[in-house]
Amino acid sequence: MKVSIFLAHLTELSAQKNVSLTAALKEAKKSGVDYLEIDYRNAHGREAELKSMMDGAGLETGALNAWFDFGKGKQPDLIESALDTAAALNAPQIMAVPGFTEPGDDEAIFLDRLAEGLNDMLDRIEKVLAKFPDGYFDQLNYGYYSGFEINLVNWAVWDELYVYHTDKGYVMNISLDCKNEKVRSKMEDLLIEAIFAATDYKILNYSENFETPPFSESRWKELNPTGFYYIGFRDEDYTNETFKEWKEYVTTPEGLRYAPKDRSQLMLSLIRGDELPEGCIVKADLYCETIREAFDTDGWPEKTTWEEALAKLKGETEQKAA
Repeated sequence: MKVSIFLAHLTELSAQKNVSLTAALKEAKKSGVDYLEIDYRNAHGREAELKSMMDGAGLETGALNAWFDFGKGKQPDLIESALDTAAALNAPQIMAVPGFTEPGDDEAIFLDRLAEGLNDMLDRIEKVLAKFPDGYFDQLNYGYYSGFEINLVNWAVWDELYVYHTDKGYVMNISLDCKNEKVRSKMEDLLIEAIFAATDYKILNYSENFETPPFSESRWKELNPTGFYYIGFRDEDYTNETFKEWKEYVTTPEGLRYAPKDRSQLMLSLIRGDELPEGCIVKADLYCETIREAFDTDGWPEKTTWEEALAKLKGETEQKAA
């Protein structure tokens, strides 16, 4: 089990005991604390100082707590500042307090605004989950992995699947932004891609059980052309330029970052019904077969949502060839 403590409590304790905050952080680590919960108001402007002290004590940021007043406005400057602070402290998420009512506020309107985003997100999530067969998500709990979590937040520091460790195994997590309609409109794609990123973990874990596995990175590599390589980092200009050369084999510039991202972007494009070139169809064919192999498909439909989309694409390709 990982233990966290509020930085504010340690700051107060250090003052009471007349010791430095650095000493208090090191003592907390010795006592079994792993993470700090940090208030944005105490961290803004002193991120480098805090990060240096935390690194010296061997502590990490659990979350950045930020206080907003979204019932009265969007506060874009405060949101951006909190995001920068979270990034500087390597905080995996922001725990956003959306606001408070004050005497004279119309509480009903205030609460309606706060609830609107959550209700919209829940509807969108339900729509995405319905694209997957019954029992699909239970089977992601396999091997090293013990759970798949969806978090709804007011500001997501990281918009891709990430994994954290518990005493029961690794938990896969996706944080979804619900602060306004513009951001929420991207949620379905983010969630679908995260689900297939989690699927990739399951497949690679499953494949470790075989001397000749049904899927491997080397087998995937064979489907890429000679000279092809994954870039390994985010560089928009360079990636977009490279994508022009390899767009027959990857569906988006993002897919050039690394092989698992290629696969999750490919499956997102497939389930979304995008047109795919022949090189991508071949890769999708292998991956769809691999999902069937790695999952218990009892009770699944004859064709999943993505298999129906693939069959349609292959049929259209065959018609064009004829």
